[in-house]
Amino acid sequence: SCDVHVSPKVAITGAMPADLGNPSDFGLIPMADETLDVRLNIAGAELTVTGWGANYDFRNEKALDAVYQNLDATALGEIMDSPRMKVPAELRQARIEVIGRDSCRLLFRQIAKGPTQYVIDDTEICAGVPGMVRDSCYGDSGGPLVALDADAKRYVLVGVVTWGYQCGHPDFPGVYARVASF
Repeated sequence: SCDVHVSPKVAITGAMPADLGNPSDFGLIPMADETLDVRLNIAGAELTVTGWGANYDFRNEKALDAVYQNLDATALGEIMDSPRMKVPAELRQARIEVIGRDSCRLLFRQIAKGPTQYVIDDTEICAGVPGMVRDSCYGDSGGPLVALDADAKRYVLVGVVTWGYQCGHPDFPGVYARVASF
């Protein structure tokens, strides 16, 4: 018989930054607690998101925006299946940075069509690179968002891919579940 011990402070992931070794290896990544989260989750701090999600060609942004505005699932499916949307065969990663929650709220308020649309709360982290198109995308949901804890010389899980406004939009960051809040 074998005893299995589950720690609420450790995540098992197969999607790790490439500099941690073979990206197809599974590993244990400690999850940030509130104390570590305060130190790592500050505006401008570097994060890494990994996954096998789609690579979106941002030149087609107007077409995708029209789909979102009309909530047309058929058109979204056509875009997802088109050559414009590429799903990689290898694990990808993007270096992004924390966008302050207040700044993020202001950005999303610009496009919200009501008080309950695009609400950023304290259980979320906004991250991206302003003016750039680095982001998570379709297929990355549930994947890890990690920060390097330089003191401990290891990566720590700070977030989980959840949602965003389009993929890689230069003005709107991705939104991630903040694991320390759960």
